Amino acid sequence: MNLNLLAIAVALTLDQRQPPPQTTKPEFEVTSIKPVQVDPNAPHPISCSGGRFLAVNVPAEYVIGWAFVIKTEFTVPQWASRDGEKYTIEAKAGGPVDLDTCRLMVQEMLADRFQLELHTEMRETNVYYLTVAKGGPKLREVKPDGESTGGIVLQGQKLVSKGWEAWKIASYLGGLPPVGRTVIDKTGLSGLYQFSLDFSREGNSDIFTTIQEQLGLKLDRGKAPVEFTVIDHLVKPSQN
Repeated sequence: MNLNLLAIAVALTLDQRQPPPQTTKPEFEVTSIKPVQVDPNAPHPISCSGGRFLAVNVPAEYVIGWAFVIKTEFTVPQWASRDGEKYTIEAKAGGPVDLDTCRLMVQEMLADRFQLELHTEMRETNVYYLTVAKGGPKLREVKPDGESTGGIVLQGQKLVSKGWEAWKIASYLGGLPPVGRTVIDKTGLSGLYQFSLDFSREGNSDIFTTIQEQLGLKLDRGKAPVEFTVIDHLVKPSQN
């Protein structure tokens, strides 16, 4: 037998014995989604540890942002927005998973239970750049506790966080009506930070001055290509 043909036959035989590529996506074994009474002053932590995902008192918007690491504002139906319906979501994997895998599993849960479909596209648009003001930031850096990604809560006219990244601060500020456009983090700050932003102390100051005086950060106008996340389909979650 021709040696070249024999080599090809052996190669094909070995190739056929290889296991098929893994195409199934990781999924939680058990998922519970419960609507909760809307409480704008309640914290809304999201965590994933030891194969257990937990989101307490959260709108669908926050879970989507966490799962896909969306760093800019995106539009969802009113019921799914930060001012809409809230849910407590608990999901368990078959064993411990890392954070990236957990995010993928939450993405699958959103596709299954919320029928989420989305895509991204680039658009040139007016933005604000969040930068460090003269004198430095007035934020207190904290260490991650290994459980929670941190949270933010509006207490009356005060915005309080126990630990947020700078890009999350930028994203949140972009959603405030007086700002009203995408805010891109250019602070160079990479940790988790505690802060309090008290709007009742504005007096005759506008929100831009308030941010600079209380956070040591400032918003600079600019224009940039921004990746927008577009929600194509989203429904209220199926019952447990």
